Amino acid sequence: GGVLASVARTARVRMLTADGLDVDRDADGVASVMIGGTPLTADLFVDASGPAALLSAAGTRWIDWADTLPADRLLLSSAVGRPSPTDSYEAIGIGWNARWPLAGRTLSGIAYASAATNDARARRQSTGDAERIVIR
Repeated sequence: GGVLASVARTARVRMLTADGLDVDRDADGVASVMIGGTPLTADLFVDASGPAALLSAAGTRWIDWADTLPADRLLLSSAVGRPSPTDSYEAIGIGWNARWPLAGRTLSGIAYASAATNDARARRQSTGDAERIVIR
């Protein structure tokens, strides 16, 4: 794994594959998790299975964070960037700015709330041609 995996292991985070995963659910959500018949206990389970959402279930209650995280717009742009081993995130006057270094380029994003900032103002904060994504 990469830098994040190394930091996680240092913090005693166990990363497991989902081979033989068995999830029991109750009315509140996940009741127990077993891999290969061995029960797992944790303060937090992170499901990184992508669209498979192995820890989720049909009909799972959705927790809406809109009041806490009001960003409903995202501007994405890409440019040739300096290689970096880490992503960066920065609070800016209109919301959040993020930079994700990729092979040969850097992806940049600005997340903002349309109720507080109009698209033109957000574009002035962006670098290069940015694609606008409406989140909700």
